[in-house]
Amino acid sequence: TLEGGPAGYGQFPYSYTATFSAVKNEGRYSLRVDSVSRSFRIRENAYRAYLDYPMQYLWQQRCGYNPVFDTVCHQNDGIAVGGPDEGTRIDVTGGYHDASDYLRFLITTSYTAGNLLLAYKEFPKIWSDHVDSRGKKRKNGIPDILDEARWGIEWMLKLAPAKDRLYHQVADDRDHSFWDLPYRDDTDYGWGKGKERPAYFATGSPQGLFQYKNASTGISNVAGRTSAVFALASVIWTESFADTGFARPLLRKAEELYLLGTATLGSSESVPCKAPYRFHEKTFYDDLEWAAVELFRATK
Repeated sequence: TLEGGPAGYGQFPYSYTATFSAVKNEGRYSLRVDSVSRSFRIRENAYRAYLDYPMQYLWQQRCGYNPVFDTVCHQNDGIAVGGPDEGTRIDVTGGYHDASDYLRFLITTSYTAGNLLLAYKEFPKIWSDHVDSRGKKRKNGIPDILDEARWGIEWMLKLAPAKDRLYHQVADDRDHSFWDLPYRDDTDYGWGKGKERPAYFATGSPQGLFQYKNASTGISNVAGRTSAVFALASVIWTESFADTGFARPLLRKAEELYLLGTATLGSSESVPCKAPYRFHEKTFYDDLEWAAVELFRATK
């Protein structure tokens, strides 16, 4: 059945809603509107072929090694800004570029990795294995959704190098000065073109090197959510793959971050620089609650 018609929707002159509930047989069907016809398939598990699409986006967003371009980028990241390691070089390579720029954020990566893990936990049987951990077209016995979650998690681990240290952002909006491909990024943050970029320590207080500051009040959101991701990942890699070499350090780090998050109650925001825009997050109890649940599940 079709509903709608020439009244349109937004900029589209024709808009219809098609309902296929009456169709009981698998097969190829077609819709014709005036002289335009499009065919499609109706079948069981029709959406399974599309489950990999989000991973395709994440592959192209990978920093460090990028399987889409088959090359590396941002190998000098970064220089610590704030915290006890101020001014020293720390290894924060990896992770994901944010949207169409080359900043990287714990506030978003922790959310992304958490969603990937939860999707696998709830529906473990539906995910395919087409690529290896680097995103190359080689099966490795691990569902691609977990390869992708691990890519984010391994970067998150680098942001928590010690029990009293948590970094939450690499680079800032000085990145927005021009358009280019990631491996040709030659933005100068003061250490030379294409060289080191700032790695911001999660201070739990307002941050910003220039005119604009964020409104951070603590780090419970990022510490709690990262703790939850690490604890959940430790259970999955233990139960599904018996990979205790990866799982045990994750669980130790999850416990450390939970304590860090409960000691500095409040929310951390991303760091602005030349413009006031930033990622806001005002709530944090849900992140600590999620961490507590995952830690209890992992440790009893």
